[in-house]
Amino acid sequence: MTVSESDLILYTRAGCSLCEKAAKILLERPILFKSVDIGGDSALESEYGFDVPVLARGEVTLLKGVFSVARLEKMGL
Repeated sequence: MTVSESDLILYTRAGCSLCEKAAKILLERPILFKSVDIGGDSALESEYGFDVPVLARGEVTLLKGVFSVARLEKMGL
């Protein structure tokens, strides 16, 4: 399943090893996403804080924390 890049956003933070792993897992699948670093954006830091990595579609959080292929597959991604 290919999802439009405009649909999925991966919220990350610089230096976050879980964020790097999440991005790597997403890049290995047929999933298009936009990556957004929440650092320096007070609104995003307030919303996502230490929950990153967070995969969202619009305002809906799909996954946060530890990503795995199994979790993505369970969601149909």
